Amino acid sequence: DGCELPVVEALCARPAFPRLCALSLSDNNLPAAGVAALARSKVFPHLIDLNLARNPFGAAGAEALARAKQWK
Repeated sequence: DGCELPVVEALCARPAFPRLCALSLSDNNLPAAGVAALARSKVFPHLIDLNLARNPFGAAGAEALARAKQWK
């Protein structure tokens, strides 16, 4: 069934993952709210590769990613 929003929110609420540089959440039915939670999160400070392929987050999710200051 993929990642439900509460699962993504719980992941983002955990202590930081300081060594994580790649995260694949492709094919997880991730909605815009889940992508926005990832974009707001500070738990992935060294993330350089985020795979969100084939998720239905649409323009709202893409905008949230574009505004994510920690990944610029």
